[in-house]
Amino acid sequence: MTLRLVTAHEIHVALNALLEKKGSEFVYRLPRRDISLPACRYEVDGCPSCGIGVMLHDSFHVDTDLLTLMDGSGGIAEYGTQLKLKEEQGLVFTARALKGMEVFQIYQDDGHTYNDAWIRAVDELTTDWDDESPVDLECLRVGASYV
Repeated sequence: MTLRLVTAHEIHVALNALLEKKGSEFVYRLPRRDISLPACRYEVDGCPSCGIGVMLHDSFHVDTDLLTLMDGSGGIAEYGTQLKLKEEQGLVFTARALKGMEVFQIYQDDGHTYNDAWIRAVDELTTDWDDESPVDLECLRVGASYV
């Protein structure tokens, strides 16, 4: 499988498309049956669910079966999630791209509007456009910082 390096700019564009699709005032809510979970779900009932799940599906063609597998792997910046995206979809993210997605996910999970989450994520995505090196999955595995 050919690996595709996803840059901060691509995530910025994809988050713009997500905001356009869902609306700036949209607030993600877990389905009632999942209300005890500490975070979002990438997939629910065969459809992309959280903002990052919708973005990955719409902009990077990640199928819902993979989104389902990602639900058990933790946040977008967790080793298991990144490993699944690399092995199953061939997607490898730059450190800046991953940080932007993580910030969006954190703000979304805290109940902020997608516009607020987008603003915070864009701050991260545009901080240093020159930092476009791929994330070292080994650093994620051992819990080291990726940025």
